[in-house]
Amino acid sequence: MYYNISAMVNIPPQQRLKIVKQYLNRGLSLREAARHLNINYVTLFKWVKLYREKGELGILNTYRRPWNRASIDLESKVVQLKEHCPALTVRSAKKILEHEGMRISIKGIWGIWKRYGYCGFRKRSIHIDFTDYIPWSKEAKDAFETVKAIFDSKSPKIAARILNSVPALPNNDIIAKIPDRLLNSKRRVEKIPRLFGQIALPSFLRKARRIYKLLCSEDLNYSALRVGLTIIVGLEWKVDPGEHLRMIRKLKDIITKNSSPRGSYLLSIPKFIILSSECMAYARLQRMRKADITIKNCKKMLIKRKDLSPHILVDMGITYSNLQDFRLAERFLLMAMDRVDETTKKRIRCELANIYLGKGNLRMAKRILKEGGFYAWGKSSFIKLFYAKLSLMEGCPQKTLSFTTDSLSLSREESLNQCIFSALFTASSAWSALGYFEKSNEILKNISLFLRNKNLREYKNIVEIILAPKILDLKSLNRSYKDLSPAVRTVLLMKENRYYQAFSFARKRWLMGLFYRYIFFFPELIKKFLNQKKETHLPRSILRLPIFNIEAPVYKIKFLGGLVIYKHQRYLKSRLPPRDHAFLVHLALRAGAPGKKLRLDDLYYNFWPESKNPSRNLSHLLVRVRKALKIPTHLLEVCHRGGEDILINQGIHFITDYSELEQILATAHAFLRAGELEFARKEFLQAFRLIRGTPLKKMFDPWSDELQRAIMNRLEHAAVGFVGFCKEHGYQQDARRILKKFGKMLPYSEKLEAISVQP
Repeated sequence: MYYNISAMVNIPPQQRLKIVKQYLNRGLSLREAARHLNINYVTLFKWVKLYREKGELGILNTYRRPWNRASIDLESKVVQLKEHCPALTVRSAKKILEHEGMRISIKGIWGIWKRYGYCGFRKRSIHIDFTDYIPWSKEAKDAFETVKAIFDSKSPKIAARILNSVPALPNNDIIAKIPDRLLNSKRRVEKIPRLFGQIALPSFLRKARRIYKLLCSEDLNYSALRVGLTIIVGLEWKVDPGEHLRMIRKLKDIITKNSSPRGSYLLSIPKFIILSSECMAYARLQRMRKADITIKNCKKMLIKRKDLSPHILVDMGITYSNLQDFRLAERFLLMAMDRVDETTKKRIRCELANIYLGKGNLRMAKRILKEGGFYAWGKSSFIKLFYAKLSLMEGCPQKTLSFTTDSLSLSREESLNQCIFSALFTASSAWSALGYFEKSNEILKNISLFLRNKNLREYKNIVEIILAPKILDLKSLNRSYKDLSPAVRTVLLMKENRYYQAFSFARKRWLMGLFYRYIFFFPELIKKFLNQKKETHLPRSILRLPIFNIEAPVYKIKFLGGLVIYKHQRYLKSRLPPRDHAFLVHLALRAGAPGKKLRLDDLYYNFWPESKNPSRNLSHLLVRVRKALKIPTHLLEVCHRGGEDILINQGIHFITDYSELEQILATAHAFLRAGELEFARKEFLQAFRLIRGTPLKKMFDPWSDELQRAIMNRLEHAAVGFVGFCKEHGYQQDARRILKKFGKMLPYSEKLEAISVQP
């Protein structure tokens, strides 16, 4: 029995190819082969003919061009018109074609444009990734299903040939796995959105710009516009408003090229994306009046659309968030929440978490962040930065410093400018909260130098206002008051000693997260109100911090060498035996903030594993440590909670030179990734100056041994990396000095011995 000829289309493409190859290899006649293969000979004849004319591609691709479709030359001309002039309308295209002697109906032009992805969009899916809202044509669907069935990442040539044959290819995962060299220009344009957030931002921008230039040179302006939209969104992440605005001007020129006054309504979404992106650039340049005018134009465009995509509402909410109008941002994000997929919901929750953090609703911010997820690049670093800000608002500066260190360590190239500023600024605020104003000012000065050649005027203005010895004139900021962002206005009010106005403004604009970071740079304002017993509107957790509460002791434990102890930044003479020394370091690192606790069983196991009465030994040790450090008894006490015995820190703030070392090294590596070589070199040298000798020397308890090995491995890795950096960039003298220093500390290090530096 033969297969029904009409059912042959249901046979998988790879099976058809296998049948044809079997026929060709056996050398039988057509009828004999068809009988042997259990297939109709007419069908086999057609397949063999297709194979001989078009090769494997002819058999694998099931789509056949309809008889009543426009000729290839006419179709190419219609597509070329739209590519040359993106704002071209269907009626204008018809007139141009008639003028050139080509007759085609408006419906015919629309059909061609729809197949090529220029119209017929799925309106509820519209957003920056155009492959999500262009429709699937029968041709594209057949080709994709064929490729999906035969695709092998080791040999993608056939898949690329099939996909290259279709006019437009909507969102799919296969195209990202095919090398660019095998794809035509249209497929490479459609591949760009798939790479957004998946590869490093510099690589993404290089690839996108290369394709953009190629498209412009070939007069494919519509495709260039689509690639350009992804570039400007990438530049939003890069935080380079100058380059950002230059790219926006190029895209505006493309849209207005040879267009009528009204233009095509199909370009309303690209226009909206350009305008919303332009708002962010103006805000970062401290041109808030211009940003406000632009965002109003965005709203007018949205009002005119009947069926609004929820993704556009999300973009609108994020734009308002960047303009620091968080009330409207929340409104737009919540409007879109129930109308989007789960991935976009996570992105919305992340934005809402940041909004509620600024609002001061910490509980809601933490709950929503657990359900959310950061979008595209910078996920890990931004989560750590979020918790750094949250910890500072909760009155935990040590946790803030730890989270900022992690944020700098995890930051990637695409978000470095913003991450370096936010992390270092938050760390500077935390140091101020602990009373270390010199350290705080040192970090702010580094930020100021780092921002000197960056076009980030908002960040510059904030740092300049804080560091200024007196109240600044607005002329020094080169901006009028209305051009300043709400964040800059808040810090300006603080600088002008207008505390209540600053608090009221921050609460009204949902900037309490920033306000709580600012107050530590202006402690005299709060102290003045506290002395006068006036209301400060600050939570108790913040008022208990050392900067406002002189009874809260702050100890700095330096153990990267011999033990050195400072209390309130004053040297404390003390001689502790090795076990007490180890215990103090253990306490500072594991329970260095008020409320932290240590299990007594862990202490007994570490320091007195064979003692019959370890509690007595601990009691004597605590007496010695309290006496040496002048710690009141009630601030470090033993109690029974939760069914176990614990040692609890009731109000002491500990900081260590090791945590400071980690922060400086993380900053150095962040500067290095940002291409700021001189800043990186200075940070590395500052970090190495903290090391005065072998840490925890002559400490023989298990915990100290483990910590010492970890620290020495960390220092060895840092030294080797720095010497390699010096050799690469010509800092030979620094490399020799570091090798000499660490050669004494690590005499048996094979990695250091393997490095040689030319004199």
